[in-house]
Amino acid sequence: MNYRENLWAIKNRKAYLIVKSFNKKQIYSVEESISKILKYAQKNVPYYAKFNSSDIKNFPILTKNIIRSNFKELLSKNYKGKSSITYSGGSTGEPVPILQCEEYADWTNAILFSYFKNNFEKSWQEATTLEIWGSLNDIENKEGTNFYKKFKNIIYSSYCYNCFVFTEVDYKRCINLINRKKPFFLKGYTNSLLELAQYIDKKNIYVEEIPYILTRTCVLNNETRDFLQKVFKGRVFDLYGSREVAAIAAERSFGKLNEYYVFNKNCYVEVNENNELLITNFHNYSMPIIRFNIGDQSKLVSKKEDLQILGPIKGRIFDYIKFENGLKIHAQYFIQKFFKTSINQFQIEQTKINSILINYVDPFNDLTDEFKEAFEKDLQKLAKVEILFNWNRAKFIKKTKNGKYLYVKGLKF
Repeated sequence: MNYRENLWAIKNRKAYLIVKSFNKKQIYSVEESISKILKYAQKNVPYYAKFNSSDIKNFPILTKNIIRSNFKELLSKNYKGKSSITYSGGSTGEPVPILQCEEYADWTNAILFSYFKNNFEKSWQEATTLEIWGSLNDIENKEGTNFYKKFKNIIYSSYCYNCFVFTEVDYKRCINLINRKKPFFLKGYTNSLLELAQYIDKKNIYVEEIPYILTRTCVLNNETRDFLQKVFKGRVFDLYGSREVAAIAAERSFGKLNEYYVFNKNCYVEVNENNELLITNFHNYSMPIIRFNIGDQSKLVSKKEDLQILGPIKGRIFDYIKFENGLKIHAQYFIQKFFKTSINQFQIEQTKINSILINYVDPFNDLTDEFKEAFEKDLQKLAKVEILFNWNRAKFIKKTKNGKYLYVKGLKF
């Protein structure tokens, strides 16, 4: 192994032992993994004690609201290991607390190590990497804000840029960092990478070629993929996961685009009648997450239990504007509209039932009156109700605590 991989293995000994078990071709049965976590939950978790079944389909679907309302009942009463708490869902209301055990962290580490090792010429540890990230929960551990963290970044040749507020000054700093460090992997929020790429393209700025661009959190459409590949001159692969259940699936370098291979050593995916994804994580013993409705939609291309493959993933189903006539317009509609401009920072806010505030950042003065008129006309025609439009040019769009843009803020009624 590369010396950086050896350092990682020493620091993450338990995760490395899991990786070694993969290399030994140890058999991990999805059926056995499901059975193990179900039995554990029934025996140790009050919320699941009443579900006397070995069939996962007889277990209830878990939602963020259920977790909020039943947090204590979802905790294991007998788990004695180390655990840490994280929060999810702050973009849609009160953050959801999730307790995660050390086994969960070790397995997540091992799964991701194995993914990079088996899909690319260099592992994540071996290669120079730059991560454009903005989660306030994560950034403190990633950014080199003191001597130890800076030293760690240099040793691992791993760098992180905080994009919580992403301005023209930040674009220039990121470009400078790319050209100095020449990363093998560029990883980050899909929309933040798109912002940076649009700036580079618009200003016709030279940027070093990056072999691999890894997108996260936001749905990756084909137009965005093509644009990122054109600007950074590398290949784009999408990684799919969430704060509640960690690594779920990823595109493979030797697979088809828009096909996501599920990490079936780590989790199991069900697709319900509405094409909503239900995720069961196998390794969180402090708070088992079973049949979690993540809020995304897809279809199973391969239904083999030990090799599940998902098709294209549609974004969070709660990101929509809903009018009094019952019509719902998903955030993807607005994303496609704005993609035709250089505007990537925007937020559609439903202030009243039939009143829309469009906040946008326009660094290049590209948003014309013609675009606004066409936008209003098209949405008016689609909604079939009278809409009051207000446009607000902002310096930046405030992000959630997890560093994500909330493209749509709809009313709940």
